[in-house]
Amino acid sequence: MKELICMYSEENLSRITGKIILAYRKQNGAALYRLAREAGLNPDDFSGNRGKLFKRLMATFHPDRRVFFHSMIRRYHSEGNGPALERMRKNIALALTADPPQDPFAYGEEPVYRTDSTRINPDGDSWEEYLEDLPMREEVSEEWGFIEAVKNMMYGNLFSEFLPKDLAYLEGMLDLPDSEIEDLEGIDFCRNLTGLNLEGNRISRLNGLEKLPYLSVLYLARNRIEDIGPLASLTGLKTADLAYNDIGDISPLLNLPELEYVNLLGNPVEDGVTLGKLRERCLVIF
Repeated sequence: MKELICMYSEENLSRITGKIILAYRKQNGAALYRLAREAGLNPDDFSGNRGKLFKRLMATFHPDRRVFFHSMIRRYHSEGNGPALERMRKNIALALTADPPQDPFAYGEEPVYRTDSTRINPDGDSWEEYLEDLPMREEVSEEWGFIEAVKNMMYGNLFSEFLPKDLAYLEGMLDLPDSEIEDLEGIDFCRNLTGLNLEGNRISRLNGLEKLPYLSVLYLARNRIEDIGPLASLTGLKTADLAYNDIGDISPLLNLPELEYVNLLGNPVEDGVTLGKLRERCLVIF
C-alpha cells in the first residue's frame, strides 16, 4: 500500500499532467487518446472532442487529487480489494511511462484546420504562420479577466506561462460561467469558438467578440453590459441570452440574419419599434 501511495505523489501527478498539457498544446489528439487508454478511460466516450478529453484527463490526474487517490488506496486495502489496487497501480504506471511525441504529426494526424487556413486567418496565412505572428505575451495581466479564467480552467496552478496562441487552439463550446471575469481581453484570438457561456460574470464591455466569426450560441446573462454593438458582426449567431444586464439599445441584433432566440429579460429596453421588428424575426423573451 505504501508503495502505491508513493506512486500517486504530487510529483508524479504533475509529470502526467505536464504530458497532457504538452499533447494538448501540440494539438496531438493521438497522444491524448493514448494517455486516456493507458489511464483506464475509454477514448470513444469523448466522440473525437479533443478539448473534452483534455479536461477529463486533467481532472483525473491533477495533483490536487492526490488526497483522493490516497484515500481510495487505503479504502481498497482495508476492503482487501486486490483487483482495484492492481488497476490503480497499472493506470498510474502506464501514464507515467507514456511518452507522447512532441511532433503533432507523429501519428499521421493532421492539425485542426490545416487544409482550411482561411478559417483561422482571413488573410490566407498558413496555420504555422498565423501562430508565429501572434504576440508573445509571457505573463497574463494582474487583473482577473478572460485569459486568466481560461488558464485557470485548463491548467489550474500548473502552468504560469500562457500565450495568446493557446487561445487560438480552443474550439467548440467554451463554458466560463460565474468566473468573476471583468474584461474580455484576448478573446479575439478564440476564432474557432462556436459557443460561449459567460453567464454570471462582471463583464461590461464586449470588445473582441466581433472577431469570432463562427459563434452561433452566446450566453451573457447576469453581467453588467450596456452596449451590445460588437454583436452586430456575429452574423451566424442563432442564440443570444442577454438577460439581466443594462441593455437599452437592442438595434445591433437586427443585423443578425440567423438569430432564432434572444432573451432580454431584466433589461431596460424601451424601443418598442425595434423590439417589434425583432419579434417578427425570432423568438424574444422580454
